[in-house]
Order: sequence, then C-alpha cells, then structure tokens
Amino acid sequence: MTKVAIGDIHGMYDMLDRLLVEIDAFSIRERGIGHPKLVFLGDYVDRGPDSRRVVRRLRALQGEFAVCLRGNHEDMMWRCEDRSIDWQKFILNGGTQTLASYEGHADEFKNDRRWMASLPTSYEDELRIFVHAGIKPKGRFYQPDIFAEIGDMKRLCLAFG
Repeated sequence: MTKVAIGDIHGMYDMLDRLLVEIDAFSIRERGIGHPKLVFLGDYVDRGPDSRRVVRRLRALQGEFAVCLRGNHEDMMWRCEDRSIDWQKFILNGGTQTLASYEGHADEFKNDRRWMASLPTSYEDELRIFVHAGIKPKGRFYQPDIFAEIGDMKRLCLAFG
C-alpha cells in the first residue's frame, strides 16, 4: 500500500484540504489507485488560525485512512494544564491561535487534549519507521520511556518536522 507522510500542519486547514485533494488526484491519475494510507507526523496545532478544524479532520480520517502521531506541539497542548511552565510553553509556541480556534468549544478542547495524549509517537510498517522529529540511530527515541532501541538502519525513515 502506498503511504504518504505529512508533517507540520500547524492549524492551516485550507492548505491541508488542498494537499489532501492533490494527494487523492495524484494517486488516481499517476498510480491508478484509490486513497493511500496517510501518516500524519505531528504538529497539527498552533500558529495557524484553524487548529480545531485540522484536528476535527484528522480525527475523522484516523483509522482506515490515516495514522496520527503526536508531535511536540500536541505534547505542549495536552500538558498545558499540568503546570504553569507547560502553559507558558504552549502559549509562547502558538497556543494563543489554537485557543482562539477553540473559542466556544471548551469540551472539544478537553476531548482533543485527551486524544493527543493517546497518540503514539511512532508508526512502523514493513519498510519504515515514521516519527515526528527524528531518532538517534542505534540509540533511543526522544521519549525513551516509550520506545525500544532501533538497530536496523535499512528500515529507518526519518521525518523531520
């Protein structure tokens, strides 16, 4: 199955929508296939004006058509209520725009934070390992409490956000 990795959407819903249309058109025109599997590499929120709409779209696609990974901006969003330092990091990295997109949707904000906390930070197929920011070869992932060591460099696909 064809897979397409997409990273760093940062609340830009209109650009995401155009990209998905182009991916589908390419898959049909050039490859003669339907929908490829989409691997979203994280950073769905912050900076752009439509973080809420981006998250709604990704959650609808997740499952049969897409895998969603947690990037550092999702980490900041789901941790933002834990400590004041986490709240400050979230705001300083585009959280203000994210909060504006959720205005009037406080319940969705809470539910989406829980969804983000549940997202994996890697996805593996028979040929590649997909991550948000990278890993150290023969070392440990950036979240060592979650991941095991990587040894086979032929299977490694680094996706830098």
